[in-house]
Amino acid sequence: MSYSQGNFESATLGPPVVTSQFNEYAPSVSADGKTLIFESNKLGGWKLFESKLAADGTWSEPKSIVKINSKVSTLIGGPSISYDGNTLFFFAYFADSEGKADIYYSTREGDEWGSPINIGKPINTEEYEGFPSLSADGKKLYFIRPTNTDRPDKIVCYKIYVSTKDKNGKWQVPVLVPYPINQDCEKSPRIMSDNKTIYFSSVREGGQGDFDLYRSQLTETGEWSSPQALTFINTPQSDQFASVSASGNKIFYNTNEDIYTATIPPKFRQQKNITVQGFITDFDTKEPLEAKIIIKDALTTETLTEIDNNGSDGRYTIVLTAGRKYEVKFYKKDFSSVTLNYDLIKLNDYREEEKNIELFSAVNFLLSVNDKDLYIPLNAYIHLTDSETKEVSKAEIKKTHTGKYKIILPVARKYHFEISSKQYKSESFTLDLTSMVLYKNLEKDVDLEALKKEYVLHVKDSETKKGLSVKIKIKNLDLNEEVEMESMVGRDGKYVVNLREGNRYSVEISNNQGYAFVNEKIRVNDQSAPEHNIEILPIKPGAKLLLKEIYFEFNSYELYESSFEEINRVVDLMKQNPNAIVEVAAHTDDKGTDQYNMKLSQRRAQYV
Repeated sequence: MSYSQGNFESATLGPPVVTSQFNEYAPSVSADGKTLIFESNKLGGWKLFESKLAADGTWSEPKSIVKINSKVSTLIGGPSISYDGNTLFFFAYFADSEGKADIYYSTREGDEWGSPINIGKPINTEEYEGFPSLSADGKKLYFIRPTNTDRPDKIVCYKIYVSTKDKNGKWQVPVLVPYPINQDCEKSPRIMSDNKTIYFSSVREGGQGDFDLYRSQLTETGEWSSPQALTFINTPQSDQFASVSASGNKIFYNTNEDIYTATIPPKFRQQKNITVQGFITDFDTKEPLEAKIIIKDALTTETLTEIDNNGSDGRYTIVLTAGRKYEVKFYKKDFSSVTLNYDLIKLNDYREEEKNIELFSAVNFLLSVNDKDLYIPLNAYIHLTDSETKEVSKAEIKKTHTGKYKIILPVARKYHFEISSKQYKSESFTLDLTSMVLYKNLEKDVDLEALKKEYVLHVKDSETKKGLSVKIKIKNLDLNEEVEMESMVGRDGKYVVNLREGNRYSVEISNNQGYAFVNEKIRVNDQSAPEHNIEILPIKPGAKLLLKEIYFEFNSYELYESSFEEINRVVDLMKQNPNAIVEVAAHTDDKGTDQYNMKLSQRRAQYV
């Protein structure tokens, strides 16, 4: 069945939701518009049923909500799905009811609804409470109580009440929604997803005789605007139970105990919104998590609402209204957090977003320990403690193939690191995982400074014992490091240099102003003298230069490869003194005959 009012057409949902032999009543649609819950008498009494919207736009065969309907009652009705999709509110006559009818709720358990829970006092009383509707921010619950007035037309009238949840999550004593909402005969309030628009039924002057549907909005001063009759769907029959998805463009309602739907004209629509929904899961196990969603005004930092998702499958749904910038934080104790930001100040169209959130209880911390000067990885000792309790952490520390240390650290704790390595200065730092943790993988580089010892080199003429200005080249034999010459200061043959403790160095000294070269070896340790006297031989007839680091194979004149570095120094010296005549002398050990050793010495000298 359908009918039109002006340019707008209304039609029943039709089978399988609407039937000819039974009555379907009080529809409630989810924020995403894909779940419809209503009451029907198809089981012999008023019970609740659920239908799902298929991809082709058709509604599924309604299913009885078993855990609610199986509880003995003469009436279960007025269903209302919370905008996050996790709670179903309704009223019923159950054995544990406070009065003639009480408001109950059921939480979603996966694809099913759980057993009814009485919302309790102060909302429920010894009187009748019915047709609840929860605001999208979860802070206000609207419902009705009877007026107990008799009318000639026999219409049963009600008043609309609202209860507000305090910061501790407790419902406060309900109060009457003020004029012009409540006048004389109201029913079935439905607060929209913008938290500012309310649809309700009323019998009032100017209406069509029975209950008609009206719309009102909260003004900036916190007052309700004068209700507008929904003339595009109102009829002379009873029009009630408006339900609108977060998109705000389609309305479900009752006319004469059948469910109808219609497109809402722009002037009757709520403020524009967006719907964000998805699943909150454990990053590592992929299991659903029960978390808290905190929505703030990003400009004022005011907390607008705090809601919980559904712990059975991790599903959440939030509705954000145009006109603000939002900060949406997903939080669970001892887990990481995620923050989303939305600028809806100039929102033009409704939209839906799917945002799956993964939270983790521990981070992968990659620690690189390097030499500060050479930036080479070091073998380090890591002492890790809880910064608050000072207890030694039991976190597992593994070294990766890249030389980094991988440490798995539970969040919500503060850690103190002491990093040490042999012959290096220790470093410490604190890693705070008690505040907002956004990233599963964290990295840090720690550069350790090598312990160094100051050495003074006194370079002199071997004959006059006077200080010389020379060129010095120092090489770390353990690390293949060349010491920066800029770090050395020479005056009257005195040179100061800082060398790493525990390392071996070669010190090559040269002077191209008539002097030979010197090649010394230094091992830096506690026993090594802090000052060294080095004498350089003047180049003149008869001067003898002892070559070091010249090695032969046993019983051979073949040179070790390492010998050529010293020989090349002789070559450079000869190039600097092209007129010099050089004699090369060699020797052997005392093994073998004198004749054999003399011949081997000759060959060695010739080979050099």
